[in-house]
Amino acid sequence: NKNLYRKLAWQNIRNNKDTFLPFGICSIAMTTMFYMFCAISDMTGKSHFYGDESLIMLLNFGVWVTGIFAFFVILYTNSFLMKRRSKEFGLYSMLGMEKRHISRIVFWEMVIVGGTSILGGLVIGMLFSRLIFLFLAKLVGIPTNIGFTISVGAIGTTLSVFVLFFMATILGNVIRIARLKPIDLMRSTKTGEKE
Repeated sequence: NKNLYRKLAWQNIRNNKDTFLPFGICSIAMTTMFYMFCAISDMTGKSHFYGDESLIMLLNFGVWVTGIFAFFVILYTNSFLMKRRSKEFGLYSMLGMEKRHISRIVFWEMVIVGGTSILGGLVIGMLFSRLIFLFLAKLVGIPTNIGFTISVGAIGTTLSVFVLFFMATILGNVIRIARLKPIDLMRSTKTGEKE
């Protein structure tokens, strides 16, 4: 029953707010940063001024750097989240729940948290991208008479990139659960993070 897994996922998120909240905040912050770089790059491309090509190239480089940084930050915070909950998964397994059932619960948890984070990040990014653009315009000397528009291209890029990031995270979580034995899950909270 798919609804059962969704209900369990919602219940787990509510019961583990202290671990899910930092992960959600971090994901929202990364989504916001990435969207703002994409949106500012798009807005800058609509104006013509001295050194516009260099600035656009620098902003595009910033998009790549932010994307790579966001990917590793999301992976690391997810690893921390999974480690904090390993004992819980081990207990589920010992009580008779199969690994595929645990994987489905984790899948729905990531869908809920990931979807909320992406939407939250996009909304915050849309609200603040114009403000950041005006600050950058004043700093660099870009004409500020460009009308504010919500960048559809930036939304599409952000959605595509972060959906892929969360899909990779879900895949990593499923592989992690499939490989570990219940006793390993019970002990993994005590192991340190890898470099």
